[in-house]
Amino acid sequence: FKEKLAVPYEAAGFPLQYETLAWGALAGAFTGYATNPPDVIMTRTVSKQRAANELDFGLILKGIATTTTDIYEQEGLGAFNSGALERTLYLALEASLWFVSYEWLREVIISVS
Repeated sequence: FKEKLAVPYEAAGFPLQYETLAWGALAGAFTGYATNPPDVIMTRTVSKQRAANELDFGLILKGIATTTTDIYEQEGLGAFNSGALERTLYLALEASLWFVSYEWLREVIISVS
């Protein structure tokens, strides 16, 4: 797959050594943004349970619907994306570094074997 993309990347002036970095950043950014609303809901649900000293899995599951409704009614739809920019940037950076590290280690193992 990589060999097929080499020509278009080089024609566009995109150095191939940055390909893994770019794909990692894209994957991390998408993951960070897509998983932010459920994370907001779970964080607030667990925080409510901890404040009440009733950290119970069953109560957390029941509290998810209540927390989701409360967030929507009190703060609006935009509240589900609170912290999304920071999370997206963090995961984009983290994933790009993991992708590059994985590809580098893979190449080292292939060259040794």
